[in-house]
Amino acid sequence: SAEHKEVRWFRERYTQPVRLYSNGKDLNGEIVSKYVEQTELLKEAIGEGNVALRILNVSAADDGQYHCFCRDATSLEMQILVYPSNIKGVLPQMEWRDSKGKIIPPTSKSHSQDTEKMFNMKMSLLLNHRSHKTITCYLQNPITGEEERTSIVLS
Repeated sequence: SAEHKEVRWFRERYTQPVRLYSNGKDLNGEIVSKYVEQTELLKEAIGEGNVALRILNVSAADDGQYHCFCRDATSLEMQILVYPSNIKGVLPQMEWRDSKGKIIPPTSKSHSQDTEKMFNMKMSLLLNHRSHKTITCYLQNPITGEEERTSIVLS
């Protein structure tokens, strides 16, 4: 069953879905705007794992490969609190590395700063469950060089 999974249909880029469904809901706000009205996920047999995509008003621009990615809808959320001595508006550097120290490129990242000058950084990773056993998040204050890290062992 795919009823309680994330189902992501995309063309070239995973981060630019043409249809996104998670935990029983279409997430239209997160898909490429041209596809909001042009695509739909056929949900009649989603309980049996059928996650067919219907494309309406097909034109030559719609030609090409479409990819489907399904996963459990739960995601790993982690908070790392860093209190650098003096950042005054400079964005901390954040990266994820595998157990060999190789940087894992993010599929998306964003940041914001609240009224108390605290940063909220969000980074999404697409991991192959066989290639990564332990991953480590590194945060660094570019002014002072202070670094914080935390590791996660993936089951």
